[in-house]
Amino acid sequence: EMCIRDRVNAEIKTAVDLVKEKTQTELEAVKKVNAPVFNFLQRKIIDPNNKNTYKMLAKGFPGSMQTASGHVVFDIDKIEAFHNKGKKVIFVTESLYGQKYAALRFADGVIVQRGGATSKNSILLRDLGKASVLSCYDLEIQADLKSCTFATHQINEGDVLTVEGSTGEIYEAEIPLIDAEIPQEYEQLMSWVDSYKKMKVMAMADNPKEFALGKLLGAEGIGLCKTEQMLNDPVRMKHMRKAVLLDKPDEWKKELDELAHYHKEDFKALFKIMNGLPCIFRIIDPPLNSFFPSDKEGQIKLAEELNLPIELIEKQYSKFAEYNPSLGLRGSRLAVMYPELVSMQAKALFMAALECIEEGFQPLPCLELPMISTVAEVTFLKEIIAEAAEEIGASDKIRYKIGLLLEVPRAALTSDELTKEVDFMHFGTKDLTQLTCLLYTSPSPRDLSTSRMPSSA
Repeated sequence: EMCIRDRVNAEIKTAVDLVKEKTQTELEAVKKVNAPVFNFLQRKIIDPNNKNTYKMLAKGFPGSMQTASGHVVFDIDKIEAFHNKGKKVIFVTESLYGQKYAALRFADGVIVQRGGATSKNSILLRDLGKASVLSCYDLEIQADLKSCTFATHQINEGDVLTVEGSTGEIYEAEIPLIDAEIPQEYEQLMSWVDSYKKMKVMAMADNPKEFALGKLLGAEGIGLCKTEQMLNDPVRMKHMRKAVLLDKPDEWKKELDELAHYHKEDFKALFKIMNGLPCIFRIIDPPLNSFFPSDKEGQIKLAEELNLPIELIEKQYSKFAEYNPSLGLRGSRLAVMYPELVSMQAKALFMAALECIEEGFQPLPCLELPMISTVAEVTFLKEIIAEAAEEIGASDKIRYKIGLLLEVPRAALTSDELTKEVDFMHFGTKDLTQLTCLLYTSPSPRDLSTSRMPSSA
């Protein structure tokens, strides 16, 4: 059986060879290659020589292009503990709805019993580069017993599974993975794409490895860097948590200064890789409660780790608690309430840009404001960013841009006013669709396929 890597390489090679043989034009070759095949380039895949020797337990809906092996965990608050011990983690859950963003970042793979590919956290998992299988109806979970069954096969917490996100297949035990290499014909094909394209293609990335991969695959800049994902590290997360928990200004500033250092190094790496190309950084977006464990046991462990009283963590978690996190204190609302976060990120960005200029690079920084509702929010945050640039000494040395993410119907309807205040706009179609149509965008494939709604609808 031809593996995914071979199918992808064959499709690209065939398209190029047919042009060389003059049996099709360059434009025809570009149109015939299926765009999704490029998702497989530079990904880890199961070694086809070993795949048939392992038992496939179940198959769900493909949720991502990634493949991962790891130890099974049913409690989301245990993911980070496994991760800190150097163990790979496969999180098994009934649903992603309401699961905490901070914990999901430490998982290597996720298996979901129900929920479709359009749910917010499913999209988040793809953004994070996590292997995921969705709508796995052969899965039965007994979380209280720390076990689950695939059909009749029982899996306990700590057992090892391999998840192939591109096919939705789940295997028992760890299977060796290999790189899906870029074929030689790729550059030739992409040069034809460049000659016929009508718009620029930018990458979405949030760490140096992804920055480099985006540039290698031909990205003309970074269209979205989710800065909160740069905190996907136990040390950085510790500083973020302490910054949120501590109320004293001097302690708050100390933790933010530490975060600024890490941000600056990541920003510098991006500017150097994307030298002379625009890079758009979205300020911290998720609500603050997503950075904390919700259960008592997890909060006690966090208190011990940070050497803080448990009462303080309980108080702050209650303060930041959200009934519906996607509609709560997040995005620009969070930035307006805690402008120090925006100021810290802006200063780190401008310091990185100045250092890159001194080293001979050409940084083109852009800051994006998410979840904007009113012009007043934009003008307030623009002032915070301008003050940060002035403090760093970057006002007259760096040409930066400020844009916003249209995710709220009110912002879309008043965009004529907002355009006067910003340099660019993006549409956040996930939230915009959900809020405009009052449509919960997380149906499973089974829900859609069994719907009696007319196809015209």
